[in-house]
Amino acid sequence: EANWGAFMELLTYKAESAGGKVMKVDPQNTSQTCSSCGSKPKEKLTLAIRHYRCEYCGYEADRDMNAALNILQRGLGLSSKSGGNSPARRENETGGSALAGSTA
Repeated sequence: EANWGAFMELLTYKAESAGGKVMKVDPQNTSQTCSSCGSKPKEKLTLAIRHYRCEYCGYEADRDMNAALNILQRGLGLSSKSGGNSPARRENETGGSALAGSTA
């Protein structure tokens, strides 16, 4: 725990000195939740499944990318139940930075 605290302190210092900020986001269920429609699969996905496919809306992505988009949306205060229209998802699909132009 002490090492994690020191890491967070250094990360916060570096982010602030570069004009950014660090936000803690609850990562629970981020790899299980669809970053497009917000649904969760009927059965829990095992770690062996590396490709995420939503059984409800058909969205597909690398499992880690899906989780990263969910974490970004939580950090920006966005809902993943936006029908796939979140700024994070749109910019990611166009190849842009998910944080480019954000006010967060």
